[in-house]
Amino acid sequence: DSGGDVGQHTAMAVNPATGFAVIAYYSNTFGDARLYACSNADCSAGAAQTIETSGNVGRDIAIAFGADLGNVTNLFAVYTESTLGEVRYTRGNAPFSTFSAITLDQGRDPAMSVNALGFPDVVYRGAQDTLIYLRCLSFECTPANRVSQTIASAGKGFSASITRLPNGNAFVTA
Repeated sequence: DSGGDVGQHTAMAVNPATGFAVIAYYSNTFGDARLYACSNADCSAGAAQTIETSGNVGRDIAIAFGADLGNVTNLFAVYTESTLGEVRYTRGNAPFSTFSAITLDQGRDPAMSVNALGFPDVVYRGAQDTLIYLRCLSFECTPANRVSQTIASAGKGFSASITRLPNGNAFVTA
């Protein structure tokens, strides 16, 4: 993608079904979240998609692959909607041409990891710069299917990151 000012706030994951990279990024020219799914090892070919175009979306993007359900490869993305100050979540299935975004909460700077059930766990900077941990209990991560808690006080939620320890527990830094 070379149309305008593109490629900021990149994230990458390897598609477990193909072994090829999938790259998510922000288009500063259009203010949207985009995705490029490589179709070969050197990524010289592939397909570009738009994840979301509503608002100023895609900064601080993170992506991860989750559990396959009925041979469907699930790709999760979290990112900031900058105008409204929201953390958004979406899920797409191969070939990653359709995404349906929802707002998780007011906040910024999300990071994500997939738990043993194949669902995302998200950390982000919430109100008053607190550190928020949100666990999705389903692929859709609707309000009825998620739990969240503040895990660090005001001023402690900047530049959050999350990964999995060998025992499966989440390890969070900010």
